[in-house]
Amino acid sequence: MDHKLSVVIQIDLEETYCRLHVTGCLTEKNQRGLHGLIHRARTLPSGVLVIVDLSAAPPATPLAVELLRRAIDADTQLHDGGPVRLMVPEPAIRARPATPVNTGTEGAR
Repeated sequence: MDHKLSVVIQIDLEETYCRLHVTGCLTEKNQRGLHGLIHRARTLPSGVLVIVDLSAAPPATPLAVELLRRAIDADTQLHDGGPVRLMVPEPAIRARPATPVNTGTEGAR
């Protein structure tokens, strides 16, 4: 399978959203390039909503989606910018690894 991404960027003329239409297979390696585009889109004026549409792409590996989410979260904490919404196909969402939750009761008896 070809692991290249193709991204078409659509910017609303009224600057309410910026949609990144992604095709190609998102992998652990190439998600870094997509994150760079998301970072740039988030710098548009007025806190424009950035929509990353992966629904036309083949199902991404759960790890690739998780790495992309983590990179976006880290970017959000470090820099100002508009919010980001990921539109991910169902199989990648269902297969997302569970995040361990620390309830503070481990070892308590």
